[in-house]
Amino acid sequence: RSSIAPKVEVKDFGNLVESFWTFFQITSSGNLVYFDSVLVTNLLPNRTIPITFSIWEPSPGNFMTKCSTALVGDMNPENDFLFGSVTIETLGIGWVSRAQVPPGPKSKGVKAGGTLVYVPPTSIYAFKGNNTNEFYCYDIATNNWSAKETIPWVGRKKRVKAGGQLCYDNERYIYALKGGNTLEFWRYDTQKDSWAQLKDVPIATEGKAKKVKAGASLAFVPVQDNQHLVYLLKGNGTFEFYAYWVEQDSWLKKLNAPPGPDNKKFKAGSCLAYDHHRQYLWTIKGGTNEFYAYDLNTDSWLDKPSLNLIGRDEKKRKAKDGAAIAYHPPTRSIYALKGGNTLDFWRYTPPETTWHQLDDMPASSLGKKIKSGGDLIYAAGNLYALRGNKTFDFYVYNFGSGIGIEEPKTKKSIIDFNDISLRVKPNPLAKTAQINYSFSGSQKSKTPISIKLYNVTGEVVKVLVSDLVLPGTYSFNFRRANLTNGVYFVCLTVKNRQISQKVVITGK
Repeated sequence: RSSIAPKVEVKDFGNLVESFWTFFQITSSGNLVYFDSVLVTNLLPNRTIPITFSIWEPSPGNFMTKCSTALVGDMNPENDFLFGSVTIETLGIGWVSRAQVPPGPKSKGVKAGGTLVYVPPTSIYAFKGNNTNEFYCYDIATNNWSAKETIPWVGRKKRVKAGGQLCYDNERYIYALKGGNTLEFWRYDTQKDSWAQLKDVPIATEGKAKKVKAGASLAFVPVQDNQHLVYLLKGNGTFEFYAYWVEQDSWLKKLNAPPGPDNKKFKAGSCLAYDHHRQYLWTIKGGTNEFYAYDLNTDSWLDKPSLNLIGRDEKKRKAKDGAAIAYHPPTRSIYALKGGNTLDFWRYTPPETTWHQLDDMPASSLGKKIKSGGDLIYAAGNLYALRGNKTFDFYVYNFGSGIGIEEPKTKKSIIDFNDISLRVKPNPLAKTAQINYSFSGSQKSKTPISIKLYNVTGEVVKVLVSDLVLPGTYSFNFRRANLTNGVYFVCLTVKNRQISQKVVITGK
């Protein structure tokens, strides 16, 4: 379970500067479980501002949301309400199936060229590959896919095939290779949903001229010598290694990838991952289990412990088509899928001298394993993967950090509230009512709480309780005094959790 801060945008459609209350409420089976209000002041005409409400800590379930504004003398109240719904689910630790990649117009599964890229905070973009130009975006928070502008056809009108790759610049743009024995290199604008073609990938000046095909991989490094660089491992039976200089729209030749003990070149199954610390790029050589680190500061390659040849099934398996690696910042480890029609999943944590095999990715309902089009990325605290192999399968490897929630950079001392309750009786009330509330916690220390009474416009009518108390059960009597008849909300806040109950005052 994770904390969620509801967010909305409000706009002044009129021609006057306005101030007004904005309310956000969440209900479950008709019962109010969350209520908050924010006062917007001096909003200029035709201007939009974002609003963030207080923290909501939900339990799993289905919820309805309602956001509303209350402007005195509003001439167009029809646009004062926004309704929605949200589902909160608890996922088990380890591999969990998520919404499948859309079938698209021709119902083609993910195959060679299938690839993923994370765009924080909650988006994952994907090429399907398989000789299509299909491009999709997955929303981690809602577990839904949406179609995006397809990568354009130019010249020979090539589609995305083996060697298709994506990487993100951490600001706005996704960089892309089409693969498929082309040199095409593209940039996608996540804000405008549009593509622009960049300078082609270079051809080697010595030896056989090869284009981008199986075994290609991309990685964006935020700043290197005051340059923004996109690193490219070309694959396709080469050792070629380049960096695209974003500001200059030009390619830089880098030191070739290592030949290794047997002088084997990089082909299908080769993959690249950035360590997020501006220190290393990690790579596995396809067709072998050789593992290397590229030092970003010295332009040199380092030998690292090879991925284990034999796993728990006691069979010799090399990294082949569908192999992928991802760096997981919270654990500072590299995770790998072997591909090659296996389900193998491994972890390496520097500076260890060996890899550790983890739980296999589950096989598909038809028994399919990981093959061409397989991919693995880090996103929002967890790992996400494509199976490829002409399937639509999409998985998360959940570390327990919460879906769509980044793991905290530093640990804080928190109280684990297992339960929080609020009850007003009788309700409706005429003169008096008893308010009962309780909360439990793992720490026996006093906690700040407040109970406030709000009217329907979101104004605080009375502060009923504001104190430091120990976890437990409490009650007190509430008198309506001079409150007028109508609808009110009693809101209990315990640390950063909140629960509300609608109260109706009637009679005299």
